[in-house]
Amino acid sequence: MMETDGRSSAETLFWFETPLQDGSILRTVRYAEPAPELVMWHARYDPRRFSFRPAQTQEALRLAGLEKRPIKRQAEYWAGRNLMMLAFGLQTPPGRMPSGAPHLPSGVSGSLSHSSDNILLLAGPEGAYTGVDIERRLTPIALQSVINRVATQAEQRWLHDLAASQQQLGATVLFSAKETLFKALCSKMNVNPGYAAAEAPAPPQHGVLSLKLTRNLGPGLDSGQCFELSYAQMNDFMLTWLCQSSI
Repeated sequence: MMETDGRSSAETLFWFETPLQDGSILRTVRYAEPAPELVMWHARYDPRRFSFRPAQTQEALRLAGLEKRPIKRQAEYWAGRNLMMLAFGLQTPPGRMPSGAPHLPSGVSGSLSHSSDNILLLAGPEGAYTGVDIERRLTPIALQSVINRVATQAEQRWLHDLAASQQQLGATVLFSAKETLFKALCSKMNVNPGYAAAEAPAPPQHGVLSLKLTRNLGPGLDSGQCFELSYAQMNDFMLTWLCQSSI
């Protein structure tokens, strides 16, 4: 179960700072290594540093179909591409696949997530099913709405058995973990699954939440298949991730 003082026994990440060039849209960059061959990058960016003028920026936004989107969205996209270029040692920004996931260089797998001015990038070995998500901790006002949208009846039962502070953390982990799982499986799924397609039979504990598929989602994704996702807290945010070599 989750700890009785209201804190989930989340995994602890040890971060290492990375220096940045002057003029970058990124304010800070750091990385952690939650497992062998797995690197998690976290950056904070300043949208006020975004400029549409550089030719490389204009081309990246054009290829992504974002040249007419609001500046806030353009800045978010460009900051994420800057982080990927730094993490993967690239000279040009990666494009975007039809699913919306980043088009990654050969030899790696990865997943990207944004929240507020935070960017999270998980880089894993080639061929792995990789997903990551960052979510702000749910507020009491938003809690029940998210539970109704995301949680199955079985999940709602164990959520409602938790103390109020634990319930906020548990629901945030659950919401984020389902987002992470579907990102990791997007290359194998032939439908938009919906949150009820995966179910957690028990609350998160010891930095892990187990999710089980409730129906077939595609080739090799059979009902009853289980996945173990990791989670960690970072100030007011919850991080969840999955990197699985085979399914």
